[in-house]
Amino acid sequence: MTRPSSDQQALRDEIEDLERRLHTAKAQLNQGNVAATPSSPADDAALHALLLLADSALPLGSFAFSSGLESYLAHHKPSPPSASQLPAFHTFLRLSLSTLASTSLPYVLAGYRNPADIETLDNDLDASTPCTVARRASIAQGRALLAVWDRSFRAQYNTPKDHASRDAMNAAMGSEAAIESLKSFSAALRTSEHVNVHLAPLWGLVTSILAVPLQQAAYLFLFSHARTVVSAAVRASVMGPYQAQAVLASAELQDRIRGLVDQGWDKTVEDAGQSVPVMDLWWTKQYLKRELRRELNGMVHDVNTTLSKAVRDAGPNIRFIEYDSHISAAHGRYYEKDVLEPDPNHLGLAFYE
Repeated sequence: MTRPSSDQQALRDEIEDLERRLHTAKAQLNQGNVAATPSSPADDAALHALLLLADSALPLGSFAFSSGLESYLAHHKPSPPSASQLPAFHTFLRLSLSTLASTSLPYVLAGYRNPADIETLDNDLDASTPCTVARRASIAQGRALLAVWDRSFRAQYNTPKDHASRDAMNAAMGSEAAIESLKSFSAALRTSEHVNVHLAPLWGLVTSILAVPLQQAAYLFLFSHARTVVSAAVRASVMGPYQAQAVLASAELQDRIRGLVDQGWDKTVEDAGQSVPVMDLWWTKQYLKRELRRELNGMVHDVNTTLSKAVRDAGPNIRFIEYDSHISAAHGRYYEKDVLEPDPNHLGLAFYE
């Protein structure tokens, strides 16, 4: 009875030994393949371009836009007020990425795949962006990217290079055609009032010239937006800089961006559209609030100027009430000397700041 048991144990030991040897052999084979196939110069160039575009110091002016985060947080106050705003932020980030993927990502893909259509894509995106604030932000960042190409990248990537293979030659020919499309587009901007230079199609065109793989270009487009929103959250004191980096490094964000790229991979620009309509309201309300503050500041300045002139012209007949000497402008009311207040029958000089 003991012999069959001993034979089975011997077989198990032999199987374990074979599996261990197989695992070791596979590991050695993989190491040999890695050592035998170093990265090509083309791969290194694409990685270098990707790092340039991923640099947070790239002067696209993204820091000036929070994509409506401040307005969203103002409409979603935590209860109690001392509670963290992080849950609201994460909800907004998911919605904001979904919006960008549904409205702009198809234009990134089309700009990469069809460089010659850049002017048409730019016009179509402009016509399909009803939110004025989002439209202005897209144009501002698109023109900043065009300036980066003209001033920083063009000299390097506009230089003819030797091609060691047919594939490299075909890729170079495609890049040269994309460069010509970008030249024509840039020239049209100076001569036509109908060229806007939106970010999304131009991002696709520029990344195709820089030989960045399309999937990585699309991923970086969405990641850059996420980084902009996270930076706005840091400025709004929703989180600290270390927590912000944790959000950007999280597997959740990676899976989210990767999933959005996969979902939008086969979408055409005809399929593009706003998936979160209320996002346009958050963008706009924040912009209107800022414009109202600017307009009120201008009105206060005009009133101060008028009051100062009136006081100078009236001379000793005018005195101050509640004058604040710690600031440059006088606060309170100016009125004529020896006039009792209130006096509704008096129609003399009276100004309020």
